[in-house]
Amino acid sequence: MDVRELFRNLKKEAECPLCLETVKDPKTLPCLHSFCLVCLDKHALYARQQLQTTIKCPVCLTCFQMPEGDTFGGLPTSFHLNRLVDVLALGDDNLLSQTCSSCEENNTATCYCFDCSDFFCDVCAKFHSKMKISRHHRSVLIQNLKTQDVEELMHRPVMCGEKYHEKETLEYYCQECKVCICHKCVILNHNRHAMVDIREAAEEQKMQITEVVEQAKIKIAHFEMQVARETELFNKSREDTQAARDKVRTTIDELIRIFKEHEMTMAAKLDEADEERQRCHTEQQERVQSLATQLKSSVEYCEAVLQRNLSFEILQTQQTLIQRCEILLNKEEVNVKKPMYVNYVTNEKDVKDLRQAVPGRVVVSWTDSSKSVAEGKGLEEAEVGREANFTITTKDSKGKQCYNESDQLAITIKTGEERMENAIQDKKNGEYTVTYAPHHCADEHTVIITLNGQRLTGSPWCVQVYPYQYKTAIHYGSFGHGVQGIAFSEVSKTIAVADSTNCRVQLFDTNATFLYEFQFNQHENRPTSVAFTSTGDVVVVHGCRISLFTERLRFIECIAHAHAGNPQNLSVACDGRMIVTYLYNKAVTVLSPDGTELLLTFTAPDCHVSPCSAVYHRNMFFVSYQKAHCIKVFNEEGVFLYDIGTKGSGDGQLHCPSRLAIDKFNNLIVCDKNNSRLQFFTLGGKFVNSTLTRQFNRPCAIATSNSGYVIVTYDVKNAHVKVFH
Repeated sequence: MDVRELFRNLKKEAECPLCLETVKDPKTLPCLHSFCLVCLDKHALYARQQLQTTIKCPVCLTCFQMPEGDTFGGLPTSFHLNRLVDVLALGDDNLLSQTCSSCEENNTATCYCFDCSDFFCDVCAKFHSKMKISRHHRSVLIQNLKTQDVEELMHRPVMCGEKYHEKETLEYYCQECKVCICHKCVILNHNRHAMVDIREAAEEQKMQITEVVEQAKIKIAHFEMQVARETELFNKSREDTQAARDKVRTTIDELIRIFKEHEMTMAAKLDEADEERQRCHTEQQERVQSLATQLKSSVEYCEAVLQRNLSFEILQTQQTLIQRCEILLNKEEVNVKKPMYVNYVTNEKDVKDLRQAVPGRVVVSWTDSSKSVAEGKGLEEAEVGREANFTITTKDSKGKQCYNESDQLAITIKTGEERMENAIQDKKNGEYTVTYAPHHCADEHTVIITLNGQRLTGSPWCVQVYPYQYKTAIHYGSFGHGVQGIAFSEVSKTIAVADSTNCRVQLFDTNATFLYEFQFNQHENRPTSVAFTSTGDVVVVHGCRISLFTERLRFIECIAHAHAGNPQNLSVACDGRMIVTYLYNKAVTVLSPDGTELLLTFTAPDCHVSPCSAVYHRNMFFVSYQKAHCIKVFNEEGVFLYDIGTKGSGDGQLHCPSRLAIDKFNNLIVCDKNNSRLQFFTLGGKFVNSTLTRQFNRPCAIATSNSGYVIVTYDVKNAHVKVFH
């Protein structure tokens, strides 16, 4: 390679990426990219003006924290670039020239001695070549440097930077100070330090660098594989996208073809209907016109006879004339016939394959929606949970019952924006029976009936919906003395009873047949509450403990939890969490399904009494407070929302409410203990109805089933159970 070309390559290597000039005072960022110190400071100044605290490397965009000062002078200096600049100064007149390292006049160096590793000016070079000790040294004029000379200059020995040591080469590496030193530094500054030859230390470091480089190469290969894989997946994704685009285009073209065919078919049917309507209209017109013409002809003949006023003619023709007119007058009156109903009804049903979808169909019918009627008790009132029905009769324009299988009958039953399912039974004779069952209580349900797109006369109907009236299904005798808790298992279909006075928990089937029993040893462990987990296990609150039993009441373990207190009542939410209330604690506690982790505690604001019972439903907690005579409602996070009930004995009023439950109609059932009744509320707190009992039969505990049963224990001192449905 020509020396000038070599200098050009070296100059390109020593170029600052920011100013594109040969670097001056090169500083190296942690990402190993080097720049002029001035360029870095300008780069940082711009970032500070933008109120930034970091800068990005202009080459690799790695982000770095800016130094606290105004300069990057504290960054390490690039040794390699400094040496490049020194070498480039020998071949570039625009750079600061090398000075003589022998004399003190700072003359420009014109010669370099490879044995001494020094630059000399013309004068010093002459003396250097004449001195006996150096006359045989290899000296080269800078202007005559060759390629191999330049490369050798790049690898010339490094001189010590300590004062008065400038002529000494760095030969040792101090392992304690981690610096390269000359032999003078060894004697003066690093005496007794562990040191090795600089080449030996470099070889050791080269091994570490080589190891890191090999690891980096492996990582680079991994990254390249990732890039290649990602590129492959990207290209595959683009191919999939294009395939999907083509499929969309093909599908749309196919749908357009199908819809065009459908349009032609529907248009043909409409043309047929139009022709049929035209034919009927023409026949009707011809019939009416014929009758009118015959009557008109008879009238003209009669008037002519009367005008001529010939007695013989009148007497001769009067019988015939009257008979003919009576025949025409007695013919069936021609009514204006309402034309057939023609409409295009779109298909609103979901179809998985659009290519098999029927967008709609043409409906041709003589049914008259204005004459058709709907009647029945189901249009006036209904009861929650019970079927209600009504009948629709389709009629023609004359009011006669008619049937057309093309008739489109649509029934919408809703409360607010919520729609209710209904079933339509087509009797194929013009009668339709509609059945529905309200699933929750509301003041009114709205029924909208449309026939062939037109509302029936009277639509919409407002239906009064009444609460479900529970009726006693089973009433069996005493479970024992002092029942304080009851629960129903959807898994095993069994009833668990916490018999507090007798210190036991009993299990019965739905026919009140005794199954199993667990007897507690001490009166201090009296069970006060019982519940079932989602798997059918039994959770019992007894004394200061909460224990877990199998579905046959075999003890499993005592559940440990992180909340101190005297638990009194427990319920299990649909997600398995346990909601616990305490005798001497104002907080409601929510535990994990296994009872070991405290998930949430919350209290009612401005309430100084302890809660009695709590249930969770539809992301809300419903908590009874006996001494406050109300139910308080909290959201999922335990934030208070509103109260249900006030103290009293009227509808919606409470006196010492105890246990709570939610029935299948999403009503809140409250054991209104001192009022000896159950009260039903909507989840929003609106009173629904109440179930009264005898004066001394105060409800104590309650449980519900998904099938609609409500199980209630009455009278703590002489407990008995009623099952309502």
